[in-house]
Amino acid sequence: MSSNITPISGIFGRRMDSVEKAEKTGAVKSENLGTFKQNADDGEYEDATLHFAEHKSKSFLNKYGRYEKTALYFASQYEDSNNVKLLPEQNADVNVKDSDGKTALHLASENGDSKTVKLLLEYNADVNVEDKDGKTALHVAVQRWDRSIVKLLLEHNVDVNVKDNDGKTALHLASENGDSKTVKLLLEYNADVNVEDKDGKTALHVAVQRWDRSIVKLLLEHNVDVNVKDKVEKAALHFAAERGDSETVELLLEHKADIHVKGKVPDTVTIDKDGKTALHFAGGRGSPQIVKLLLKHKADVNVKDKDGKTALHFAGGSGSPQIVKLLLKHKADVNVKDKDEQTALHFAAKTGDSDTVEFLLEHKADVHVKGKVFDATSSDQT
Repeated sequence: MSSNITPISGIFGRRMDSVEKAEKTGAVKSENLGTFKQNADDGEYEDATLHFAEHKSKSFLNKYGRYEKTALYFASQYEDSNNVKLLPEQNADVNVKDSDGKTALHLASENGDSKTVKLLLEYNADVNVEDKDGKTALHVAVQRWDRSIVKLLLEHNVDVNVKDNDGKTALHLASENGDSKTVKLLLEYNADVNVEDKDGKTALHVAVQRWDRSIVKLLLEHNVDVNVKDKVEKAALHFAAERGDSETVELLLEHKADIHVKGKVPDTVTIDKDGKTALHFAGGRGSPQIVKLLLKHKADVNVKDKDGKTALHFAGGSGSPQIVKLLLKHKADVNVKDKDEQTALHFAAKTGDSDTVEFLLEHKADVHVKGKVFDATSSDQT
């Protein structure tokens, strides 16, 4: 009966001389690293790695196992800084990638093992290697909120503006996390505040979307372009107005946000409604405080979106007589018609908002205007 013991198995069986024998006879082959992996998972990792390092089995150290992992990779995975120090001294390649494109530095960063990260950097680990997702160790460290490792990588000249496959930089990820301290650290190392991800969003879009004013302030202090529009043509001001976040709206306006910039809002029920300004969003959101802010900054109350609607149409349909009053006070045209020939009165009547209907009538809304009526059973709409 054949034995299942390989030269590598002998190492795990504490046969100290088998390393040298395997080295001399060429019996150490890449496929035997499967045993290395298996034994490592069985808890015999430490002795095995030490044997390889101490007995200088150099040809083995940089060979790949089943998942293209080397001994150094395992040392990093198991947070074994002692062997991480030994292996490079025996010519282990610190920048070898596994099948996911990860190096030992990625692994140590994922584990939050700053001691191993520091050792790998001392052995000239490449801080800018990207894995299959386009992430460097910096992306990894930022995602796990590990500022000590982020700082180590920055001190070793990691490219702070590298984009992953989603177009995100470390600054995007820190903003997504709401991690203002890491955002501040990245900015100190010249992170580009205006980099756009694959959706056209900068870190400012991200911070505004998650209501994080501390990060919004940091980005504004570092001259972020406040009027950049994403792929659906929305600027940060649109997001803030849409969410009813009056404090952020005020911040953005103080930093010269364009109140007349138009954006697009995809609507899965009807056709896309685009060409909206922040005032359209605020009117539809029912946010009197934001409407006041925008009007204070000279927002044009009669700007139409691509459906011909003004902010008054949206306010009429939002059940907010207070906003309707504000807009009319600022000379909103009460009888302006959208592309379907409907006025704000039509929208208020459809929602059953008697207060708004009454107020519009007091301001001479024309009750005789006929809007288009669409019959779902008819194929010919006129």
